[in-house]
Amino acid sequence: MKRQQRLARSTGGSFPAGRGECGLTLIEIVTTLVIAGILMSIFARYMATSTVHSQAPLDMVHNELLIQQVMEQIIADYREALANDTFAVATASYTGYSGNGTTVTQGQIAFNGNGDETSCASGCRLLKVTVSRGMHSALVVLSQ
Repeated sequence: MKRQQRLARSTGGSFPAGRGECGLTLIEIVTTLVIAGILMSIFARYMATSTVHSQAPLDMVHNELLIQQVMEQIIADYREALANDTFAVATASYTGYSGNGTTVTQGQIAFNGNGDETSCASGCRLLKVTVSRGMHSALVVLSQ
């Protein structure tokens, strides 16, 4: 009986004796909303950063595919020229594949006794072809 009287006095008599509090206080609701707001702002900032930078990987793959397409065409043309001409390295010109942001450079090369690459004016049996687009490039050394 004394416990019921103490409980009634501590709650201001608004609750029946023997029952605890029901519901949430205004402080608890406001605290929950503030914490939820902070977490949502962190999440939104992360998602915005991810969305802004999501195009970069697609651009990289696109550039690499364009480079690969040009390189495959150059190799196919070289094989055809090699089948028809024994001097395909000396007569090949692939700079016509440049365009749409793609750059093709080529040059005849040789290797010295140390294995270092050296440029060669004529009579070389190796052709170095580089295809570049943006920050990506592919290199192939064609031989007879």
